[in-house]
Parts: sequence; structure tokens; C-alpha cells
Amino acid sequence: MEKELHDAWIKDLGGNEFTSQGYSYYPTLNEVKETLHSIEAWNAPEKRDANLLILPSTCYLLPEPLGTILVVGAWNYPLSLSVPYVAAAIAAGNTCMLKMSEMSAATSNVVAKLFKKYMDQDAFVCVEG
Repeated sequence: MEKELHDAWIKDLGGNEFTSQGYSYYPTLNEVKETLHSIEAWNAPEKRDANLLILPSTCYLLPEPLGTILVVGAWNYPLSLSVPYVAAAIAAGNTCMLKMSEMSAATSNVVAKLFKKYMDQDAFVCVEG
């Protein structure tokens, strides 16, 4: 998988494996890891002050999913400007649709293959071009 992503980056944007790792793969991986690390804190109920009229009571703010999220990927950093936002949408409990740029066709193709292989196609979709 990593090799395919590097080859796609080089085909779409030029450069070499070092730039692919430094500007795309590892920053994306770190953001997704941070999202996984933060899921519990983001989805935890937040205690709020109760109104005097309803005392004695306890109030909480409960995070809820918004629905379906559309993430539109950019051509210049196709992996790092799309995948972390998909991860955040999933962490929030939403379904997600990722639309990759037609300008980065090779990376779009690899990401679409990974979506089909690892994601539930009823909840998460990757559209190429």
C-alpha cells in the first residue's frame, strides 16, 4: 500500500519517494493517528451548568453525528488534504463521501481501491475525478 501511494504521488506530482513521504504519507498518517487517539475525548459528554429553574439537575452536551459529509480533495496534496478529514468525519460518527481531484488521477485510483477494500461501501464512498 505504501509503495503504491508513493508511486502515485510521483506519477501525479513528480518528485521522489522522499518528498512523497515527507509531504504526503507521514503527515497524513500522523493526523489519522491523532484522530484515533482523540476519538474518546471528542465524543465524551461535556458537563454544563444547569439553569437555576431546573435545579437540582445535571446538564450535558452530547456530541451527535451530522449525517453525510462530503470531502473534496485537492490536486496538489491529494492524500494529506483529504484522508485526515475523512478520518475526522468517521470519528464523529458520520457517513462520508470523498471526491478526489481529476488532476491527481493516480493517487485517486489508489485511494479508491483502498476505500473499496477496507471501507463499508454503504457508508463510505470514494468518487474518482
